[in-house]
Amino acid sequence: MASRAEGAAGVPGPSRPPASGRRRVRWVRLLVLPAAIVVVLAAGLSGAYVVSALRGLPPTAATAEGPAQTSYIFDRAGTLIEPVPGAANRAPVASLTDVPLAVQHAFVASVDPQFYRNPYGVDAGAIFGALWAGLTLHAPAAGSPTIAQRIAVGRLPIAAAGTARGQLQADILALELTRRYTRDELLTMYLNQVELGQGTHGLGAAAEAYFGVAPRQLTLAQGALLASLARAPVAADPYGHPKAALQGRDAVLDLMRQQGYITPAQARAARAETLQQMRLQPQQPVATYPYAAYVGAVLAELQKHFSDQQIYTGGLRIYTALSPSVQRDAANAMHAVLDKAYPLSQTPHLEAAAVVLDQSNGDVEAIVGGRGSSGPNRAIAATSPPGSAIMPLAVYAPALLGGMTAATVIDDAPMAWPVAGRLWIPTNNDDSWAGLTTLREALRRSVNEVAVRVLATIGVANGYQVARSLGLTGLSSHDESLPLALGNTADCCTPLEMARAYATIANGGYRVNPLVVLRVTDAAGDVLYQAAPSRTPVLSPQVAYVMTSMLESVVEPQPNGGWIQNVGTAPGAAVRGWPTAGQPGMTPGDTSGWFVGYTPALTAAIWGGYDSPRVMSGQWGATYGAAIFQAMMGAALKGRTPTDFARPEGIVTAPIDAKSGELPGPLTPLAWVRNEIFVQGTQPTTTSSVWVQRQVDSADPALLWDATCGAPPSTQVFLNRPPVTAADVASLAGHLALPASRLVPADMALAPPQRTCSGATVTATGTGSATATGSATATGSATATATETATPSATATASGTASPSATASATATATATASGTGTASASGSTAPAAGTCQTVGAEEMCALTLAAGQPIAPAVIRGHVGEPLQLSITAGAGQHRLIITALNIDITLNPGQSVTLLRTLTQAGTFPIFDALSPGGEGAVLVVDQAAGGG
Repeated sequence: MASRAEGAAGVPGPSRPPASGRRRVRWVRLLVLPAAIVVVLAAGLSGAYVVSALRGLPPTAATAEGPAQTSYIFDRAGTLIEPVPGAANRAPVASLTDVPLAVQHAFVASVDPQFYRNPYGVDAGAIFGALWAGLTLHAPAAGSPTIAQRIAVGRLPIAAAGTARGQLQADILALELTRRYTRDELLTMYLNQVELGQGTHGLGAAAEAYFGVAPRQLTLAQGALLASLARAPVAADPYGHPKAALQGRDAVLDLMRQQGYITPAQARAARAETLQQMRLQPQQPVATYPYAAYVGAVLAELQKHFSDQQIYTGGLRIYTALSPSVQRDAANAMHAVLDKAYPLSQTPHLEAAAVVLDQSNGDVEAIVGGRGSSGPNRAIAATSPPGSAIMPLAVYAPALLGGMTAATVIDDAPMAWPVAGRLWIPTNNDDSWAGLTTLREALRRSVNEVAVRVLATIGVANGYQVARSLGLTGLSSHDESLPLALGNTADCCTPLEMARAYATIANGGYRVNPLVVLRVTDAAGDVLYQAAPSRTPVLSPQVAYVMTSMLESVVEPQPNGGWIQNVGTAPGAAVRGWPTAGQPGMTPGDTSGWFVGYTPALTAAIWGGYDSPRVMSGQWGATYGAAIFQAMMGAALKGRTPTDFARPEGIVTAPIDAKSGELPGPLTPLAWVRNEIFVQGTQPTTTSSVWVQRQVDSADPALLWDATCGAPPSTQVFLNRPPVTAADVASLAGHLALPASRLVPADMALAPPQRTCSGATVTATGTGSATATGSATATGSATATATETATPSATATASGTASPSATASATATATATASGTGTASASGSTAPAAGTCQTVGAEEMCALTLAAGQPIAPAVIRGHVGEPLQLSITAGAGQHRLIITALNIDITLNPGQSVTLLRTLTQAGTFPIFDALSPGGEGAVLVVDQAAGGG
C-alpha cells in the first residue's frame, strides 16, 4: 500500500534523449529563431490571458473551511423568509482522525488516484489545455478533475464552470491550494464540501442521512457506496436506483483493490453486503419550503455571482423581489382552478407554472414552479413551444413596426405554402375561414391563416428578430421559418421568458430584465452585489400602445355588428375593474397551453401541460390558463386603485371600413364600420370602394335581375371581394380531408350572386392592381369567355338572352363566362401573360423557365377540363422541385435539366404552382376552365 509520505515525494522526469548526429543539430539551429519568436508571442498572449483569469480569483485562504455562517433570504419588504435551504444539512468533519482510513481511501481511489503522488494538485497539461482553449475561443477539454481542482471549483462562481477562463482559474487556485495545505487538510476540505445526493453537503451529513451514523462509524462497504455517490449522486442513488448503487459501490471497491488500499478478501466481504445489511436508513422526506420555486430561482441567480461556499455557509443576506402575498395568490389561484378539473391524484397529473412580474422595473414578484413538490422548477427551467401566444411578438408587433396598422386587411382564405420542400396548409381552429379580416380581428380570434400571411409579407427574418429583441432569446435559428407565425418552434420558451416579452409591450416598448435578487450583503451589511435594472427600447410607445389595444380585444366582448363572433378568444381572463390585455396559445398537437397577459400594474405568464407530453384540451390556454390569470391577478391587485394603460402622444382615432381598412364609403354598411386607433400618420386617407350595388330579383335575392325575372329588381349592396369557389379550393380540400365548401371564405356570402334569372352565370377570377374591361357575346348552347389582364377589377358583359356583370380583384387575369343559346364568340382587349404558351394542334404548349430564387415564368397557364395540356420545363441554375397539385406533378430537376410533360386536366379551378426550392414561393398559377366545347 502506498503511504502518504511516499506520495509527497516528487516524481523524477524522463531523461533527455541523446542527439543522433551533426545533421540533426543543424536542423535544430535552423528552427531556433522561428521557434523563439513563436514562444515569445505565445508567452505574451498567454501572460495577458492568465492576468485576466487572475482577476476576481478568491483569496486562497478563503477556500479553507471556516466556521459556517447561515445565509438568509429576505422578501421585497426586507422581511426574513427563510435560511438558504441546504445550509442546515451539513455536519462538518473537524479532522481526518474522525474518518476511517478505508473511507478516506475509497474517495481518493474513486475521484483522484494520483492524490498522494501528484505534487501539484493539477495536471500540467490541463493548464496548457485551458490556456489554449481560452486563446482559441474553444471549449476546454473534458477530463477528470483532481481533489484540489474540485475544491477550487466549489469556491468559484458556478457560472465559471465549463468555460476556459473558469477552468484556468480553477487550475491556478488548485496549484496554490496544494502549495499551501497538506494532503490531510485538502482531503478534509473536500470531504466537507462534496455533494452526495439527498440534499446532503459533505461526508458528515451523508453518513447521518444514509446510515444514521457519524463518519467515524462508517464501514468499508458504506464508505465505498458514499464515494460512488461523489461521481453520480442521482444515477447511483440507493433509494431510486438500488441496483446501480451496489454496482457503483463494487466499482469503487475494485479500484481500491487495484490501487493496493484493500486486499481481495476485504473487497469480496464488502461486496457481499446488501443494502439492508449495510443498514441503509429509510428515505427521509425532502424538506419543503413555502417559497421553494422562488428560492430555486434565487439560488440559480446567486450561482452566477457567488461560490457554493459563499452561498451556503458565507453568512450572506439576500434581498429579493418576492412578494409573499402575490406568491400565495398565484399558487392559490392555480390550485383553485385546476385541482377539480385535473386532480393531483391522477397519474400522471397535469402540471402548471406561473410567473408574475412588475413590468415597470422587472421585479419578479411570484414564481410557481409546479403543482406538486417534485420535479423541475418549470417556471424557469421547463421549455415549450409558445403556440399562438407568439403571434403578438413575432407577427403583429413586427407588422406594426413595418407600417401596417390594426386596420390592415388580410384575406383569411386557405392557401398552400412551400415549407422545407413540402406544401404546408395552415388551418384555423374551427376549420373555417372568414375572408377579408383586419389585423385586430385576426389577433382577437387567433386566426392562423392571417398570421402566416402577415409574417410572409413582413419577412420571417424580421419577425424572428423582433421576437428575440422583445425577450424570446430561447428561439434558435432553426425556428426562423414560416411556421414561427403559429408558434410551431422547438422547445424555446419558459414562462419567465414569455412574461419578459409581454412585459416589454406592457411597459410602453421598453424591455426590462427580470429581477429576483435585488441586493446581497455580507453579515456586516456591506454590499457584495447590487442588481442593475435596465430599460432597453424595442418598440415605440405608440406601437406598444396599439399592440396593447389589440390584445385588449382578445379578452373583451366586442360590439354587435359584423364580427364573426361577439366575444374575444379569452374573455375569462378579464380582471374586474382593470384594463386587461393578453393572448392564449396551444402548442402543436395540443400537448401544452399558455395564457400570457398583463394589466397596467403586473404581467403574468401561465403554462400548463404534462412532464411527459400528452394531448390535453385544445382550448386549455383560453379556458384554464385565462381563469388562473383572472384569479391570481384579481387577488394580487385587490386594494390597488385601477389605472388605464398610459396613452402616449401621437395616437389618433379614425372610423374604418372593416372589409378594406379604409375610411367608410357611402356604401359601407354600418355593421362594418369600426372606430380604430392609429399611430399618427398611418391612419387611412382614402375612401373604401369594396362595396358595390347590384340589381337582384326582389322575389329571389340570390339571383341577379335580368329581363327574364318575373319580379321587379331590387338594388342591394354587396362585397366586391376576390371570388373563391369550392372548385378553386378543391385540391386543398384533398390535402386537408375537408369538403371543398368548408374552405370557401365566409364573406363570400356577402358577394354578389353569380347567376341571373335566365340561368346565365358570371364568374370572375384573378388578383392585381389595375383596371381592364372586355366583353363576351354568346348565342346558342355554348359558353363564351373573355380574358383580360386585370388589376384590380375587370368587368365583362354577355349579350343575347343574358346581361350579367362581374367584378374581380386580380393580379394576372379576369375571366367572364356567359351561357346562352346558339354559338359562342368572345371579344375584348387582352394582354399576353409572361412566358410562352402556344397552341400545338389540339394541345396547348406552355414553357416554364425555372431560375434559382426567381418566380416561375409564365405568370399564368390556362387550360380546359377534358383537354390535354403540354408543359415544357427547363431548370436554370440550382436544383428545383416543381409542384402542381392539379396535374399531380411533383418533380425535381437538376441544373440545366429539361422535361416535357403531357397531362389531361380533370378539374376546374385556380391552382398555385410552386418551385419548392425557390424562396420566391408561389410563382405561377394554373387556371382551369370548363371545356370550351371544342372552340
